[in-house]
Amino acid sequence: AVKYAIEMQAKSGTATYNGQEQSASGFESDTFEFDGVKYTVSGLTATAKGTDAGTYEGTVEGTAVVTDPEGNDVTAQFDVAAQPGELVIAKRDVTLKPADAEKPYDGKPLTASSFVVTDGSFAEGEGVESCTYTGSQTLVGKSKSAIGSATALAGTNLKDNYNVKYEEGNLTVTDRAVKYAIEMQAKSGTATY
Repeated sequence: AVKYAIEMQAKSGTATYNGQEQSASGFESDTFEFDGVKYTVSGLTATAKGTDAGTYEGTVEGTAVVTDPEGNDVTAQFDVAAQPGELVIAKRDVTLKPADAEKPYDGKPLTASSFVVTDGSFAEGEGVESCTYTGSQTLVGKSKSAIGSATALAGTNLKDNYNVKYEEGNLTVTDRAVKYAIEMQAKSGTATY
C-alpha cells in the first residue's frame, strides 16, 4: 500500500548579533490535510541555535507520531520526512567617529583624544577600549580627524560580529581671547666717534 507523504519543514529565522545565544525552533505547520481529513504530527522538535554572526544549520529530533481528528495513532499510514531549518545571525552595525575637539590657539597641535558611537550600538558588555587617531590642527582654523584603528574590549570580536563604520570628526583651533603680548627690546650700545 502506498503511504501518504508528509513533509515537515522546520522554521528558519534571522537575527542580529546581540552577544547571547539565539534560536529558531518549531515547524512551519504540524497539521496536514488528506482527502478532507486533518492529521496532526507530534513527537518532533526542531531547533537551530547560535551566538556569533553566521549561519547555523538546525536539527530535528524525536519520533513522528501522526494522529487523526479523533486522536487515533495512524502513523503507520504515513511517511514523515522532516527538513531542518537554519538560523542566520547578521553582524551588528556600529559607527564610530573621533569626538569633535576645540581649543584656543596655543601653538601646540590639537588632536582627537576620544571617540563616540554615532549610530548603532555594541552588545551588552562589549565595545571598543581605545582608538588611534589621525589628523591634527595647530593654527587657527578647522580640519578633520579620523580613527586609524580600534582596539576591542576583552571578549569583543569586532571582525566577526560587527560591521564597524568610521566617520570623521572635527578639529577646531580658535583665536585666543587675549592676544599674546610680545615686547621687543632694541639693543642699546655706545660707540666712540
